[in-house]
Amino acid sequence: MAQSFLCSQSAFDLELAFRGEARGVFSWLQCLVMEEEEWCTTRGCPACVVTHVLHSEPTIRLILAACRLSRSLRKQSKEHGYPLFDFWRSSLRKVVDRDPFWGPTQAKGIEERAEQLEWGIQELILQCHELSDMVQSTEEVPETFLDFWQATVKNTLTGGARTDARNICVVLDHIAGRHDKV
Repeated sequence: MAQSFLCSQSAFDLELAFRGEARGVFSWLQCLVMEEEEWCTTRGCPACVVTHVLHSEPTIRLILAACRLSRSLRKQSKEHGYPLFDFWRSSLRKVVDRDPFWGPTQAKGIEERAEQLEWGIQELILQCHELSDMVQSTEEVPETFLDFWQATVKNTLTGGARTDARNICVVLDHIAGRHDKV
């Protein structure tokens, strides 16, 4: 979605499609996926994948946030298509709390960060829906930069409130010198 909105193939630019907490969560998730690629794609034996969760705070936080998010989305959805992972969440909390390395003090902090991550992921989901709507509602890309500005002025004069994603791409392409001069 971010690639479509930004007209960029660069993984480093993708976070620019988001704002606020969603941008931070997107960057955090992107880093986690790069660092934990094998774990994120669940390669290896299932028991190893599960036990790897306890190897780092980010993986514990992610699993707790995912459990919380599934419950939140289930409450918001009329279809109840989201599974409940309360058993996993409570088991993970107990294990972290009893673990000699993590312990109860760390467990509370991880739970708080997981809650913040869940809120950020919800915001990221909302912004992805907004981007999807913007990309899907785009009209044909104007042929020239002048056509873009005429369409923008017309849109403004007729009360249109939103500049679509493709027009933003035209501006970026023009600035980068990828369109013919007007």
